[in-house]
Amino acid sequence: MKQQKLFTCQDIAHENEVIQGFCLNFGCQDARSQFCLQCGFDPKQHTNCKKDLKGFGQIESFIIKFNQYILELTTQLNKSYQSVKIKYEEFIKQLEKMKIQLLKISEYLSQQEYKQIKDNLLIIKECYQFSNNQEEIIKQNQIGTQLININRMIKAFDLDKEQQQIKDIKQQSEITLEQGIQLLNQKKWYEANEKINQYLKLLEKQKSFAIIFQSMTLIEMNQPGKGINMREQAKQINSNLYTDLLDYSNKELTQNPQNTFVLISKSYALNEEKKYQEAIKQCDKVLIEEPQHLIALYRKSFSLEYLNQHSQAIQCIEKALNSDLKYSIGYMMQDNLLVLYFKGSHYKVLVNIKMQLTVMIKQSNWILIMQKPIRLKVIYQRN
Repeated sequence: MKQQKLFTCQDIAHENEVIQGFCLNFGCQDARSQFCLQCGFDPKQHTNCKKDLKGFGQIESFIIKFNQYILELTTQLNKSYQSVKIKYEEFIKQLEKMKIQLLKISEYLSQQEYKQIKDNLLIIKECYQFSNNQEEIIKQNQIGTQLININRMIKAFDLDKEQQQIKDIKQQSEITLEQGIQLLNQKKWYEANEKINQYLKLLEKQKSFAIIFQSMTLIEMNQPGKGINMREQAKQINSNLYTDLLDYSNKELTQNPQNTFVLISKSYALNEEKKYQEAIKQCDKVLIEEPQHLIALYRKSFSLEYLNQHSQAIQCIEKALNSDLKYSIGYMMQDNLLVLYFKGSHYKVLVNIKMQLTVMIKQSNWILIMQKPIRLKVIYQRN
């Protein structure tokens, strides 16, 4: 009796109708997944997923077919694994052989066995060349060639893993929201609330990234005030902004190591963590490709200032100002650096000259911003 009730329709209007199968649509919003013939024809039920109403026979055929797909995928994966396993075992044997050879050479050296050292000189040379000049490894250098091949395989695996992580992160927010909606349809209010909260946090992180990039854009557009305000806004939205930004930058740079603004973003994050030398390295990567890149020069001078390398910082920001006389934030940075560089009476002289030049420029109706680099450069050189 219980089994008969389980396989008959629960809709009062369809009483005693035999259940034909289930709706397999993942987003089905009907209260019951099972359906009878009348449910199938009812325009009010399974409105958007009629094509996904599958009878028990169809479900059985689908399961058999899908199981075959799983078997084929397993076979393909096993073949790939075997191929990688063969390479792995080959590389492990090579490394073990190298370890034994190097241990023996260490013993010969400690015991000062000249002839044995001479007999193994080729191995020592190969190791030495690999350590000092990998770019010129020749085919005859067996150890160098083997190590380069091993490194390539490891990097290929690491890159594939990082790229998958980036793809997963980009899809994560969409999946989280979909899961929240599904939980709402299932009337699982607490679980739905938790998923939607996760989605909102992901949105906050993405929004904070968008704002920090926009702040850089505004600075490039010579609107430093707005740019700095937006940067503060991003920090308010996301209390872990720079930690998240560093993670994001590292992952994005695995795909494109020369992504200019991601490198600069990483320098921002590293600066916040007081890793100033690392921040400078990111800027230098940009400057190798584009020596006059304004934000890279500005951020580099910023990091140099924190390292108390004021002279180098001034030279760096002057390079930016020579490239673009209207780079407003550069003048702000230069003034701050000169305050630190010129102390006591020197700073008073700087202020007096600044006031005199400002009056002269206004009286002569010159463009103020065109005179700043000349003014500051002269003072810097005189001292």
